[in-house]
Amino acid sequence: GEVDGFVDANNDGYDDNLRTNPLPVPDTDNDGIRDFRDLDSDNDGLTDITEAGGVDTDKDGRVDNFVDADRDGRHDPLTDAPLPVPDTDGDLIADFRDLDSDNDGIADIIEAGGTDADGNGKVDNFVDANNDGYDDNIAASPLPVPDTDGDSHPDYLDLDSDNDGITDLIEAGGVDADFDGKVDNFTDTNGDGMDDPLNTATAGTALPVPDTDADGASDYLDLDSDNDGILDIMEAGLSDADKDGKVDGFVDADGDGLDDNVQAVLAANGLKDADGNGVADFQEVCNCGDNAAFRTGLEGNGGGSFGLGMLGLLGGAAMFRRRRSMTKHKTVLRSAASVAVLMSASFAAQAENSPAERNFDSRIYLGAGAGITQLEPEAVCPCYRVDDDTSAGGQVFVGVDVSRSLSLEGYYADLGGAAVGKINGESAGDVGYQVYGISAVGYLLNSRKGSDYASGYDDEGKFRREGMSLYGRVGVGGMENDAQVKYERVEDIHLTLGVGAEYGWKNGIAARAEYTSYEEDAQMLSLALLKRFGNVDEIEEVPVPEVVEQKPTPAPVAPVRAAVNNDTDNDGVLNAADICPNSPQGAHVNDIGCVIDRDRDGIVNEADKCPETPANTRVDENGCSLKATPKKVSFSGVIEGVNFHTNSDRLTEKATVILDNAAMEMNRFPSVNVIIVGHTDNQGGTAFNKDLSIRRAKTVARYLVSKGVKANRLRYAGKGESQPRATNDTRDGRAINRRVEFILK
Repeated sequence: GEVDGFVDANNDGYDDNLRTNPLPVPDTDNDGIRDFRDLDSDNDGLTDITEAGGVDTDKDGRVDNFVDADRDGRHDPLTDAPLPVPDTDGDLIADFRDLDSDNDGIADIIEAGGTDADGNGKVDNFVDANNDGYDDNIAASPLPVPDTDGDSHPDYLDLDSDNDGITDLIEAGGVDADFDGKVDNFTDTNGDGMDDPLNTATAGTALPVPDTDADGASDYLDLDSDNDGILDIMEAGLSDADKDGKVDGFVDADGDGLDDNVQAVLAANGLKDADGNGVADFQEVCNCGDNAAFRTGLEGNGGGSFGLGMLGLLGGAAMFRRRRSMTKHKTVLRSAASVAVLMSASFAAQAENSPAERNFDSRIYLGAGAGITQLEPEAVCPCYRVDDDTSAGGQVFVGVDVSRSLSLEGYYADLGGAAVGKINGESAGDVGYQVYGISAVGYLLNSRKGSDYASGYDDEGKFRREGMSLYGRVGVGGMENDAQVKYERVEDIHLTLGVGAEYGWKNGIAARAEYTSYEEDAQMLSLALLKRFGNVDEIEEVPVPEVVEQKPTPAPVAPVRAAVNNDTDNDGVLNAADICPNSPQGAHVNDIGCVIDRDRDGIVNEADKCPETPANTRVDENGCSLKATPKKVSFSGVIEGVNFHTNSDRLTEKATVILDNAAMEMNRFPSVNVIIVGHTDNQGGTAFNKDLSIRRAKTVARYLVSKGVKANRLRYAGKGESQPRATNDTRDGRAINRRVEFILK
C-alpha cells in the first residue's frame, strides 16, 4: 500500500517521481468517483473487492471484519497477503476494471446474474445517492454471482459456465473459430475490457445470449438448450458416459473453466449440424421442415413382431409390449401362415374314412371383431418419437367356405392409432392405421371325430366348421393412414399373414381368436364372432318298419277318423307309422305310407306311363324303356349285387360298380329321395347283426354322397336279421339275406 522505491528529496512527503509523473487517478466508469473511492470501479455490478480476488460475504463492497491495528487504513491481513487483483483474460485490464473479465463476449454483469438492457456492460439506470460508486439498488439486492457448474469458477470468470463442452461465447450467439472460449480478434479501443464489436458503448452489438427453449435459462447455462431431450454435450459431438450433461473427466489446468481437452476435439470436428442448415444441433428446435416425421407401411409384408403376437395368443396376454421386429420372427410367421393354407389342401384328401369326391356345401359368412393392436411407425425425423405403440382396433369381414379346408375372406380393419410426440415430451397426436384386403384361410386340425356324426366321416367337423379348428391366413391388402404430422407410406400394398383358432357351433355361429400381422408396423391380436348362413346336408338314420307292398285297389276307402286328423296326407297310414307323410293325394302307398313303384323302375305308379316295365330296364322320366342304354338300377327294392365282406361293412368291388350306376341314376332324377335299409343273415348275435346292418346302410349312403348324390336326399336304417328274404339254412340263402334295399320317400 506504499510507493515502491520512495524518494522525497524535498521532504514534502510526496514521492519525487510521482511529482514528475503523477498517477492518473482514473474514474473508470465515469461516474464522477475516482476508482480509489469507487466500490465498483467499472460499474458492472460486481464489487471491486470481489473482482480483485477478495471476500465480500455481505456484498457491501468493503472488507469483511476490517482490522487496522497500525492505523494505516489498510486491512491488516491484506498487508502481508495482498489481493491478487487478477486479469483473468490477460487483456492487461484488471478484472475489477474489466467489463468482460473472461473475454467470453458476455458482460460480467449478465454472468453475475444481472441485466444489461443496453448492452454496454454496465448497470442500467445507475443510482448512487451515497457516492460510493456502487449502485444503490444492487447494494440493497446484490447480484448472486453464480457458479453454475460448481467448478469454483464463478460464471463471469468461466469460459464454459455449465461445463457442457460448448463455450459460453458460442452458446451466447458469438463466434469462436478456435474454440478457446474467448472473443476472436479482440479489439478494445476504450479500454473497458469488452470487445468493441460486442459493446454498444463503441457502436457494437451485444451478443443475443439466447434462451432457445424459452425455459428461463440462457443457453450458456442450459445443459439442453433446445429442450429436445438430447443433452448439448451429445449434440455437440462430445462424449458423456454418465449422461449428466457435463464433460467427463474434467481437466482445467489453466483455470479458465473450459476443459483443456474439449478445445482440441471441437477444433478438429466442429459443432454438429446434422441437417447442414447453419444452426448447430444443440440450438435447433425440433423442426423437420418439409420432411416426413414418420414412415408407415415399412416392408409390404406382415412379418411383424411374431413372437409377441404368439405369446399373447397362446398365453392370453392382454397387451403387446413394445419391441422391434426381428428377422427370425418374420420368417416363422410367414412359414406358419403359408404352410397352414397350403397344407390345408393336401389334408383335405388325407382324412381317413372320408370320401375324396364328396360334394361340399359352400356357405357365406359375416363377422366382426375387436382387439389389441401394435402399431410401430418409424420416426425418420430425430425430433419425433413413438410414445405409445399399443391401441385398440376393430374389424368386419365377409367370407365364403369354398372347401372343407379353405375359405376366402374380405376384410376391413381400423387398427386405431400410435400415440406420437416430440422428444421434448410435447404430444403430436396419433398416426392412425386402416387396412383392407382379401385372404385365404386354411383350416388344419379339428377337434371333432367321425363318431360325433351320423356320417362317420373323420373330417365332418372341418367340413361343417364345427368344433375347434386351427387355421392360418395368407392374403394381400392395402393400407391407409391419418396423422396430425407429416408421414410417408413406403408400401401401399402388403402381404397379410395370420394364425388363429376357431370354435364353431351347429347353428353356424363361430368364435375366433387370431394374431394377424398386416405389415411390419401393424399387427393385431383379436377376438371375433361370425355367422354362417345355410345348412350342411347330413345323412340321417331313421326307423323303418317292415316293408310290405300293398296291392293296388280301385280307390282307397277313407278310414273312420277321430276329430283330430292323425293322417296328414290322407293315404290311410297314420302319421306315427308314415315314413312318407306328404304323399300325393290319391296315390297308392305301401304300409309305411310311401308311394308304390310296382315295376320298380324308379318311377312311382302315378307318374309311370309304362307301369309294367321289365325288371332292370333303363327308363326315361315317364317310366318307359330306353333302348340300347346301360343297365338301370331301380330306385326301389333290393339293389342286387350290393354285397359286403363277411361280418364287415366294407363293400365288395362288384358292389361299388353297381352303386356307381345307382348314383348316376339318382343324379339324373334329383327329386327322388331314398331310404337305404341294410339287412343281414342270422350268423352272429342279434345285437351285432342289427348294428352291422345299420353300418352297411350308412356305408352305402356315404358312398353315394361321394359320387355326387346330395346327402339331404338320403336316409338310412338297419333291420338286422329280422326280415330275411330267403332261408338262412343255406349258403345261397344267407347271401340273399345280406342285402341293401332302397325305399322311395
